[in-house]
Amino acid sequence: MKSKSLILFCLFSFTLSMLRIGMSYNLNFIYLNWNLFLAILPLIFASVLQSKQYQGLKFWFLISSWFLFFPNAPYLVTDLMYLSKIKTHIIIPFWFDIIMLSSFAINGLLLGYASSRIIFSEIEKKFSKKIAHIFTIFSLMISGYGIYIGRFWRYNSWDIFTHPNNLFIDIAQTILHPLHHKNVIGLSILFGILLCLVFYSLHETSNNKTKI
Repeated sequence: MKSKSLILFCLFSFTLSMLRIGMSYNLNFIYLNWNLFLAILPLIFASVLQSKQYQGLKFWFLISSWFLFFPNAPYLVTDLMYLSKIKTHIIIPFWFDIIMLSSFAINGLLLGYASSRIIFSEIEKKFSKKIAHIFTIFSLMISGYGIYIGRFWRYNSWDIFTHPNNLFIDIAQTILHPLHHKNVIGLSILFGILLCLVFYSLHETSNNKTKI
């Protein structure tokens, strides 16, 4: 992670969660830091890919690892749902929880953008700009589905290895019976569109000299 501001932002979120735990003597939100760690993993894979000119299996292994763990980054946005379940606390004001959860959510989007931007660049170098666009949009749309199965079906990225049968059966049910899974498809598409808009909006408004 080369961005000092992004590292500082992650530390800010971590510090807020630790402050809340210290003030409330409650570990309810400790999971946010685990989710943040998982959100950083795709950026690590992307950064490793960027560090050297990998070829063949090593290149595709890193791309696949990024693709598999990428949904963990924007997944942090879904933790905002816990705002509606927070009970009024005398010591901890509600605005503190809003800032804390929002910081994790924004970090998820920024980490997701940072890693996907690197992947876009590497795909463009190896193939073409058009292929990079297609791969990026495809990855972001599929990630919308990944976020859903992670949040509501409670699957993790590594379940593709530890519980592949259950995972593939549930995915197959969605594909074979789409009308019975309207919420799955609807939310997945909306999340995918959101991620695409975030990616292209951030790129266009950034100071990055590299143009898409």
